[in-house]
Amino acid sequence: MESLIESRARLVTYVLDDPLTLPRGILDDILSRVKLAMPYEICGYFAGVGRSIYRAFPIPNVAANPGDSFCMEPMAQLNALITVDKYDWHMIAVYHSHPPGKRCYPSLRDIEGQPDPSCMHVIFAPTANGKIINLGAFAVRKNNQIAIPINVVESPVY
Repeated sequence: MESLIESRARLVTYVLDDPLTLPRGILDDILSRVKLAMPYEICGYFAGVGRSIYRAFPIPNVAANPGDSFCMEPMAQLNALITVDKYDWHMIAVYHSHPPGKRCYPSLRDIEGQPDPSCMHVIFAPTANGKIINLGAFAVRKNNQIAIPINVVESPVY
């Protein structure tokens, strides 16, 4: 069986030019949720059109160990999908936080548990003291992590 280090070495990171557009109000709301939940992970979906995020759907984390993983509550996921369908949007990304002091890139558990390969990962990672929260967006394709730039805008772009 391959070790975690060998698996991580196979993931190569690339950067794409097409940014993810994230409205400041949505970002500020998620940052507040991350701080309030520490040391536990939060999770949810970002939905919109193309790479423009129109709405965040916070989903309760029902993981057995929410300090080290996340598992989205199924009924809340279904309700989010119904709303997304109603507005003719699509799920752009799964977002979640990592515990304080962890790195800001998808873990192997994140990649293996990805519900939809077309969804990106947006990860919020507080520093060990919780004062600064790092943010990263990634697509995972054929064992390659692709870093996605994030463009924070003052209001949603419809």
